[in-house]
Amino acid sequence: MRGFGAVFRFSFSSKLKNPAYWASVGMIVGAVLFFTNLETIVRYFVDRQGETVIGIGGTPADVQAVLSLAGDPEMQAMLERMHVRLQATFGPAAEGGKAGRAPDAAGGRGPEAALEPAKAAGEAGVASGALDAYVEVRLYPSGRMTGTVLTKTGTNASLNERVTDVFQALQRRLAAERLGLGPEMVSALVDPPPFTYRTLQGGEEDAREQMGLAIGMTYVMVLLLYLFIVGGAGSLVMELIREKSSRFIELVLPSVSPLAYMWAKILAMLGVFVVQYAAAGLILYGVSRRGTVTLFGDSFDLSKMPLDLLGYALLLFVLGYLFYAAIFAAVGSMIARVEEANTATTPVTLLFVLAFIIAMWALRMPDASFVRVLSWLPPFTPLLLFVRIALGSVAGWEIAGIVGLLALSAAALLAFAGRLFRRMILSYEPWSWRRFWQAMRGEASV
Repeated sequence: MRGFGAVFRFSFSSKLKNPAYWASVGMIVGAVLFFTNLETIVRYFVDRQGETVIGIGGTPADVQAVLSLAGDPEMQAMLERMHVRLQATFGPAAEGGKAGRAPDAAGGRGPEAALEPAKAAGEAGVASGALDAYVEVRLYPSGRMTGTVLTKTGTNASLNERVTDVFQALQRRLAAERLGLGPEMVSALVDPPPFTYRTLQGGEEDAREQMGLAIGMTYVMVLLLYLFIVGGAGSLVMELIREKSSRFIELVLPSVSPLAYMWAKILAMLGVFVVQYAAAGLILYGVSRRGTVTLFGDSFDLSKMPLDLLGYALLLFVLGYLFYAAIFAAVGSMIARVEEANTATTPVTLLFVLAFIIAMWALRMPDASFVRVLSWLPPFTPLLLFVRIALGSVAGWEIAGIVGLLALSAAALLAFAGRLFRRMILSYEPWSWRRFWQAMRGEASV
């Protein structure tokens, strides 16, 4: 292919010399660290929100019973961990919006008569901000607990979840007391079985560590595969459009064949993103060695990643990039203006976004029937097959068949893209899907 080496060297070196390229490496590493440590970041800001005050209303007996349950050492530890404080609300609000004290029994007011003032005090406390939520509870001899929760807006999902968690724990403790169940019996009813896990390759600690490592590593690698494949194909089409709209390509093609130009651009971009992949991987490797990469509550070390899994990731990245790059090169050859790029590439991009969403779901069920079927479809193969290899059970013949189908699909698309590229690269007509289908059938030309 005439002129291939010159175009490849120019495209590859110009990208590596661009400071924005290396800045993008830092952005990718930052994005991966952000998503893998998202739980820790959220917990940090939640811990800094301050205490959540929940007012408890109802009959004095019910309120006293709830506060007595909350005084249990285990409940106290849970409330402190959640930064929640329970506060009795019996009477009308005092000055400043603070909930009033319990009514004086000598005043002749019965338990039922205190409900309305308690409700008014709770509403006033929530309205003024003295209370984050007000809960009017009612206890039954069977141990069942019902109530009404009052919050300021009702759209604070975090607050609603905390209230639910607290009173679920209180109801469990109340039912245990009414039924005469000890802590061990309650634990046997509500806690998961304390299983230990072993593998044929190691002991119990190895099994638990392998499960956490496999899930964490698969999440990180799927995220990197998605970023680099869609980023590489997207960068390819944008570079083709820029060089075409600036008429630079008209100066190059007299000395370079269109097919060589297309292959040089595709492989140069592949080389650029392989370097980016390696740079991001080395940085994440160093960071993970310090124990600062966490996912699902556990830290993991990239140095413990199996080499065969890394090899599969690299293979699927290369084939997946070539598959999507062929499509983007064919589309890019027909686009003359940058503003037309989104219209032309959005359907293909959305297809890969769908593959990423399915891959995230497949982390939980890698051997589900529809995951196994979709992994055979080339647009979904790079992400779904990797999830199946990392977390599921895939036969060797199945891996060979799926990878072979992806390779054949990429080769067929590259051959088709080469023919379309030769005919349409010097065309400057406006983009339209109708014209694209005509070009695919050989009815459109420059």
